[in-house]
Amino acid sequence: MSYPEPWIVLQHGAYVAFAFSVLLFGALAFRQILDNLELRRRLSGEDLMLLYSAPGVLLSLAGIGVTVIVGLICYNIEPPTVFRYALPLVGGVQMTQILLRLHFQRTRLRTLALVIRPIVRPGPIVIPYAEMTSIELISNMLWTTVRVTQGQGEAVAFRIFPFQRARLEQRLRLASSATIQSNHSASIR
Repeated sequence: MSYPEPWIVLQHGAYVAFAFSVLLFGALAFRQILDNLELRRRLSGEDLMLLYSAPGVLLSLAGIGVTVIVGLICYNIEPPTVFRYALPLVGGVQMTQILLRLHFQRTRLRTLALVIRPIVRPGPIVIPYAEMTSIELISNMLWTTVRVTQGQGEAVAFRIFPFQRARLEQRLRLASSATIQSNHSASIR
């Protein structure tokens, strides 16, 4: 029995990945437009500092590694099939979409408010500096958790890389009158 040429199978697999990419990037654009409209509606000022989600970046890097390993396995199995050729391509498209999402959804310290743009929950969370009552910085091995409490005791948390901690703490100290608690140092205010 003769098998199709690997190049032909790869073309079919690439077409499947293209179809997935249209859906994934369309959803990404749609979510980005909705979030930007919501953010424009709420006055928060201009960007002062942008912060990536540390767990999101680390999980994405692990996902890229898994995608490469799956690709090496799939492309070395005979006979070639559309599924085995499309799987790593679709995984690569998905990881690209997730990395773009992480880039677009960075937490932002703005001139008037802190804007947290969750990756999986809808809409941006805007916390004006005047409404912050306390800020807690908790260091872990791979990231720092920042928990911001506002008004009625509502708390919102996000995670950043440890190397961003000092600069974030300094900016928050200048912008907000909230009590900042840190497990590295005593209470600052």
